[in-house]
Amino acid sequence: MLSHLPQTLRDGDLAALAMRLDRRDAEREALETALGRFAHMARGESRAEVEAELAGFDAEATSVDLDVLEREETAQTETLNAAFHALEAKKAERARLERGDGVERAAFRKLAAENEMMTLGREWMILKLAEGLLSTAMEHHRAQTSDPVMARAGAILKRLTGGSFATLAQVFDDTTAPIWWPAGPTAARCRSRHMKARATSSIWRCAWRFWPITRHGRKPRLIGDDLFQTFDDTRTAAGIDALAELSQTVQPILFTTT
Repeated sequence: MLSHLPQTLRDGDLAALAMRLDRRDAEREALETALGRFAHMARGESRAEVEAELAGFDAEATSVDLDVLEREETAQTETLNAAFHALEAKKAERARLERGDGVERAAFRKLAAENEMMTLGREWMILKLAEGLLSTAMEHHRAQTSDPVMARAGAILKRLTGGSFATLAQVFDDTTAPIWWPAGPTAARCRSRHMKARATSSIWRCAWRFWPITRHGRKPRLIGDDLFQTFDDTRTAAGIDALAELSQTVQPILFTTT
């Protein structure tokens, strides 16, 4: 047998040759196994067609997609497990109800609860309508009883602020306590910080202190000591103008320091 080998192999190491032959046989066996797996997975497609489809294959993008799919599969598995546990709990509850009061009694209780809910709903609707009617009636009554006072105080406030505010608006809080807000020329209520920016608290107090004086039959004396001390020139002029208008019903007397 050695006579048929080339001279280079006869002079070489036969052990190395045997190892190479063993590796060749192992690689051939691995290749045949891979080809068999390919034939099973390709499902009739040729090797050339698969190689053409894999020409633009991106292994990194595929790895990312596989990670995403694995996470989605894990989430789906957890959801299915939760649903399965919920189903088992419902089955156990149904079995408990069947062993206890029975299906008919449970259905009767359900019907009774539905009827009670309908009755409570009707009562709630009636109370809600009554609340709306009562609130409307109260607002109407308050508007009729407070309009003369509000109109006079609002007119004085308008004069004191030089027309910056048109009148006073009355609202009520949750405890039905009245709250007064100055209203602008468009009748929109102004918040307190806006009121402070355009009219000081002194103007606010003056408007409320002036209007009761005008209700007297005779001309009472209105004595003011440094009444406009905190006013600027514009507001002082508006205040003097308001006092001049009130002079038909009162006798304004002002004291001031220079």
